[in-house]
Amino acid sequence: MAFAYINGVPKVGYLVDSAWLLSDSCRFRVKPTTSDSKSESRPETKTSSETKTDMPPPSPASSVCSDHSSASLPASLKRKKGAATPSKEEEKKGEEEERWPLRNVVFIEDSRVVQMGKVLKVDGAYVAVKFFGRDNEGASTSRDEGSTLLQDCRLLRKDEVQLVKGASAPRNPDCFQRVPKKVNVVESGQVLAVSVDCDNIHAVVQSGSRLSYVVHNLSSGKTEQNSQFPTDAQSFLGTRKSPITLHTTSEECQPVVLCDGNGTIYPLAKDCNDNIRDPLWLDLPPVSSVAMRVSHLTPIAPNQKTKTAIFALTLQHQRLMPYILRCEVERVKSVISILEEDLKSSNSSKLMGEVTKEHCDGNRNILHMCVNACIPTSNKDYDQEPSMMSSGAAFSSTLDAVNSAVDALTSIQRSDEPSSRSTMTVRELIRRASSAARGVSGLDVRDLEGAESGISIPALHWPTEPPPSYDSIHTDSAVSGLGTGLGTSSGAGPSSGSGGADITPLGAGPVKLEDKERRTAALQILHLVLESRPFQPHLAALLTARNAEGCTPFMQAVCGRAYPAALTIMNCAQKIAGRGESTETDRGVLMSMLYPPGSSLDNSPLHVLCANDTCSFTWTGADHINQDIFECKTCGLTGTLCCCTECARVCHKGHECKLKKTAPTAYCDCWEKCKCKALVAGLQSSRFTLLNKLLAETDLVTIPNSRGENILLFLVQTVGRQLVEQRQHRPIRTRVATARKAHIADGELSLPVPETHHIQG
Repeated sequence: MAFAYINGVPKVGYLVDSAWLLSDSCRFRVKPTTSDSKSESRPETKTSSETKTDMPPPSPASSVCSDHSSASLPASLKRKKGAATPSKEEEKKGEEEERWPLRNVVFIEDSRVVQMGKVLKVDGAYVAVKFFGRDNEGASTSRDEGSTLLQDCRLLRKDEVQLVKGASAPRNPDCFQRVPKKVNVVESGQVLAVSVDCDNIHAVVQSGSRLSYVVHNLSSGKTEQNSQFPTDAQSFLGTRKSPITLHTTSEECQPVVLCDGNGTIYPLAKDCNDNIRDPLWLDLPPVSSVAMRVSHLTPIAPNQKTKTAIFALTLQHQRLMPYILRCEVERVKSVISILEEDLKSSNSSKLMGEVTKEHCDGNRNILHMCVNACIPTSNKDYDQEPSMMSSGAAFSSTLDAVNSAVDALTSIQRSDEPSSRSTMTVRELIRRASSAARGVSGLDVRDLEGAESGISIPALHWPTEPPPSYDSIHTDSAVSGLGTGLGTSSGAGPSSGSGGADITPLGAGPVKLEDKERRTAALQILHLVLESRPFQPHLAALLTARNAEGCTPFMQAVCGRAYPAALTIMNCAQKIAGRGESTETDRGVLMSMLYPPGSSLDNSPLHVLCANDTCSFTWTGADHINQDIFECKTCGLTGTLCCCTECARVCHKGHECKLKKTAPTAYCDCWEKCKCKALVAGLQSSRFTLLNKLLAETDLVTIPNSRGENILLFLVQTVGRQLVEQRQHRPIRTRVATARKAHIADGELSLPVPETHHIQG
């Protein structure tokens, strides 16, 4: 017998076929419901009453009523008896056979009807049991006679009798499972952490480089959830100084806390595809212990929740990381001075080793956190930048990027081929493509309305699978000797080291700094760490370390649009790589810090730098324009919600994001639904300086993205598309712009002025 929930209807059936695998489907004889049997017997009851329709109904006071009722009683009883007890053949005809998948079936174990009795006497390994009959079940034994009592009793062994629970709770366990039960949580993979509650088994499983969060139901014996992590296994394991732990509670809507290999908390939040969403880090240090419980509250209002989760965390103390998070420059200088004194006293400093191994959540070291503090959060300080005030200057900078990429590719081809004929062909082809993009976009056409029709913009598609890595194209050998620093620069810390590095309490109040002050202080701290003498032997290891997204500190600075920090790190990486000496080994050391082998092709610093344009909402506002719009099923941007091309490349990279086939007249909704990363532009002058350095001093121009597009094709397509989209946006009056900005400010959004990024043809 089995139970199944088919098409929203619960059904009970008997297995007909032989079942061997849970992936098969077998035939079941469905047992008819009681409502079906009653509906079948109702027509027969009507026929019995129809035999007497020719007789008028008797009067209630007449004696004829009893005569007719008594006369018709046997016939009615016979018919009802025949309908109530159908034969076995009729039962089989009423039953139907259906094919059910075994994964959706719960089998009911057959159990025999056992006899119940009462233990009268216990003698060693034997007991005297009196079994109850149907007539005297539960009767007291005090009134029974001796002969009758002996006839109803049996002598049994203790192991042949099982105690039945009564009304009161038992003091001893009912049963023991002597052999552990094997539960197949995953077919293949390694279980990193496991936790059990009353209903489920929670596990974090590693399969190759993939991680998944699995929930196994103990009642059904099936896997209810199998959510994929956006982080690869190597970044999740981190330094492996702490075991991976998973903490759960026994509540129905239970919170789950996961700690990675560094001992830091990894957020477990679901996206719209039931996978683990991209984590939003809280900048927490490693955790020593975690405790949590669910507390029940007294309901105050009908719609309020009655449960709250309480977490207690014991955070590990770190020496340098708290001052970096608080952007306290003087405190960092005092710590560096203490490290210098400790290094003078002993050649191998244990304190220095502890400082270099400090991490925050997301597998981020001290350089990652310095870069994180340098990331801009507002466009307020960049509104008066000269390169962004003029639209013509912005367009010329974009064309300069195309020309710089052409020059870089030309120099590489000249080094590979002595002949310059093919090089001139490539230059001419790209220059014609850029001029064609300008012509298509309408820069040379006075009529704006006539140029808007018949323009085709290449469609983009981001695959759901992870993009190929950098080492699939460039199979560089591993660089040896990264643990030793090649350059020694003078320390920038103070000469007089006072013992001012006292322990900072974790509960200290926040430092209230403006965005510009915070970024300035963080950039000073980054300079101090990169130029200090104690950190020189460890800089190569710190600069090649990757965070949870697989980014080095330089790649994180480019992704976060902290371009001054990226320039600082690149200058330091060039010093470590040999102070500008162009050899193959030095180029490999440099690339291991800027873009190491094995990284995703979509994380190439050159492609990310060129794709770091602002969201179209920053200059369109709530106005609908004709543009390429995308839907992201991972973030829930479906239906009437959509995002622009810039957000699809930056915010929804690696998601299930594809071009919408509906009418492309819309504005971007990314900032409303998600944490948009394309609202802040960053310092554009540093951006173009960094672009020229990457083109001139690296070979990133030869590496395509995950869609197979080289940087030249990407830039030409981007310039043509952006000019077509931005030409349709009419400049609005100042009064309307001020009103729109005030409306956006009511929603607590700090968006840039739309005219800042408007490029006019």
